[in-house]
Amino acid sequence: MNPRVSVLMTIYNPGPFLAPAIESVLTQTFTNFELIAIENGSRDGARDVVRRYAAADRRIRLIELPENIGRVPALNRALDEARGEFAAILDADDVAHPERLALEVAALDARPNAVMVASHARYIDDGGAVIGAHTPPADPVQLHEALAYGNPFPHSSIMYRRAVALAAGGYCPRYPFGNDLAMSLALTARGEAAMIAKPLVDVRIHPANATVSPAMYFSRYYESIELWRQALARPGMSAEARRHGRVNLATTHFVLGRELWRARKFLPAAWQFVRMIAVDPLYCLRRAWVHAARRLAAQVGSDAKLSRRP
Repeated sequence: MNPRVSVLMTIYNPGPFLAPAIESVLTQTFTNFELIAIENGSRDGARDVVRRYAAADRRIRLIELPENIGRVPALNRALDEARGEFAAILDADDVAHPERLALEVAALDARPNAVMVASHARYIDDGGAVIGAHTPPADPVQLHEALAYGNPFPHSSIMYRRAVALAAGGYCPRYPFGNDLAMSLALTARGEAAMIAKPLVDVRIHPANATVSPAMYFSRYYESIELWRQALARPGMSAEARRHGRVNLATTHFVLGRELWRARKFLPAAWQFVRMIAVDPLYCLRRAWVHAARRLAAQVGSDAKLSRRP
C-alpha cells in the first residue's frame, strides 16, 4: 500500500541541522508517509547521518547521488520517486512541528478544489531560538492577492497534490533561486491554495543558506523580475493588489539597477532604471521626491552646523 504523503527532502551540506530535520518528520502524529531523502553529494558527513536513520526506519527512502546536481534537479528527482498522493517539502535544515502532516492532509481532504496548502512559520536561528514569524493571510482572496507582491508560502510548509505538480512539469530548471515561488505560481494557476493560520514549521536562518556565489549574484534578481511579472499578470486581483505588485516589481528593477551600477555595468543598469520607470512612473516620482527631500534636509543640517561655528 502506497503512503498518502511523500515528504521530499534534498540534502546538501546541512551540517548539524540534518538530524533535527529528519527526527521532526519521523515523530509526526500522521504516520502514513514516506521520506524521500535525496543525498545530493554532501561533503560534511550528512551522508552517514541519513544512512543511519534510513537503516533504522523503513519509511526513509534514501537516494544517494555521487555529486551535487543542483537544488531543482534534486527536487524533481524526489518528486519523480515519490509514491504519495500528496507531496510535502521540508528543507534539510528546517523543523516540522509534530501535527504538520496531519493538519495539512486534513485541509486538502476538506477542500477538493485546493491544489496546495501551506502554513504560518516561525524563523529560528542556529541554536533554535525563535527570531521572527511569517503570518500570511488565511483568507483565500487575500492569499491570492498577496502572491502579486510577495511569496506567502514558506516552501518548507507546503503540501501539494503530487499529480498536479507533475502535470505542471515539476520544478522549473529556469529558476534555480526562485524555484519555490515558480512552483507556487504554477500550482495556483491550476487551483486554489489554502493557508493554515498556525505555525507548523520552523525555518532556520543561518549564514550558509544566504550564500550566493558572485557568478550567480545578478541571476537572482533577473529571476525575481521574471517571476514577479508572472505574478502580476494573474487574473482576479484587485487594483490595490496590482498597485502593490507594481511597486514590488519596480523596486526589484531599482535594486538590480543599483547593484549593476555599483559593479560598473552602466548600460545594463540604465536599462533596469528605464524598466523601473515603465512599470510604475508614479512610484518612481515618489521615490525621487523622498530622495531629494532627504538630500535637502541633510544639506540644510550641514549648513546650520557650519553657521554655528565660531
